[in-house]
Amino acid sequence: MKGANEGCALKTDHPLWVPRVVCAQLDKMECSPAACDESDLAAARRLANDPAMESFYRDPWVKHWTPECWVTWYDFAWHAASFPYDNDRRELHAQRAAIVALRDALSVAADAMENACDHRDGPASLPLEFADSIRLMAGAAAASPRRNVAHNFETFVEPKLKGISQRFDLKYIPDACDLLSRLADLAESWLSVPSSDHVDDPAVRAAIRSRKASDVPEYVRWFDSRMDDEFPAPPLALLSQLSGSDGADPRRLPDRLLALQCRVALGWLPQEALENRVHKARNSIHAEDA
Repeated sequence: MKGANEGCALKTDHPLWVPRVVCAQLDKMECSPAACDESDLAAARRLANDPAMESFYRDPWVKHWTPECWVTWYDFAWHAASFPYDNDRRELHAQRAAIVALRDALSVAADAMENACDHRDGPASLPLEFADSIRLMAGAAAASPRRNVAHNFETFVEPKLKGISQRFDLKYIPDACDLLSRLADLAESWLSVPSSDHVDDPAVRAAIRSRKASDVPEYVRWFDSRMDDEFPAPPLALLSQLSGSDGADPRRLPDRLLALQCRVALGWLPQEALENRVHKARNSIHAEDA
């Protein structure tokens, strides 16, 4: 069996000031083209080989980083430059619009159902399922297009539900109107909190919270968020050295280093006031999240 890296010419001329583990991470990416796209690889190459990064790798602030720290930082540093921020925001907007439409439709349906049930004693008989939600579930299962739902419901669920319906009066069981009202309430509750709170993936959550389509705030929020969540904690003895006299979070790169990293990762030419932009972005993000 051929080795995983057979036929892959590993790069051996990385600058000497780049940590070995960073070089190794880039070599893995070079040998696994299917695992990353060209924008990922381009950002990763710049962060490992751009001469401007020498001052980053030699900076006293990072001299205590372990190999695990470097690997974590590197993966987040290039990924923050190529993450598809707009895709997730567009999908979230579409999802939210769908839930708004669902809430409105459910509210109307619940009111209409309640109005219809107010006329249950009229001359025409209404479907029993309006009042009997157990019967309603059985009918819905029988008509479900999902595979095996009808069979499994009839075999395993319906016998138990029949036992319940025989033991309890229907007035103790929510009817169709109750179910519609509850669904409307759930949709309203979902809409009442920030959409990002419903996102489990921290990477996607950070991207969605970057509401402004601006490279620096997007990069800063995503990178800082991931570092906060997953960057290895430094030894306690080094915390005071890393945080400095201003008591800064030791997991947060200084603005000057993050500005350099951001510029190189995004492939920008040197520009004035980028450190100030990073600082303002961090302050703005902190205010938004407070």
